[in-house]
Amino acid sequence: MIQQAALPLVTRLAVGPDWANLSPEQQKTVIVAFTRFTIANYAYNFRDFDGQKFEIDDNVLTRGTDKIVRTRLIPAHDTPVNLLIGCTR
Repeated sequence: MIQQAALPLVTRLAVGPDWANLSPEQQKTVIVAFTRFTIANYAYNFRDFDGQKFEIDDNVLTRGTDKIVRTRLIPAHDTPVNLLIGCTR
């Protein structure tokens, strides 16, 4: 999942402009924490199958050479979760 979702890129985009103010060690720490959070979130949302759906928006955003894909995890009996997935070439 880490390689497919480009979590370092997604982390950088989530932090925004302040990313440039972080030291390389701080960036690494944030990436590790965000990766653990993202994996735990996915695991939690997929813990039991009960009719969930996963939608992928065909409209892909481009940021330089990176692509951002909008997705939604739609639980059968709960509020949909919007997710942005970064992909690098």
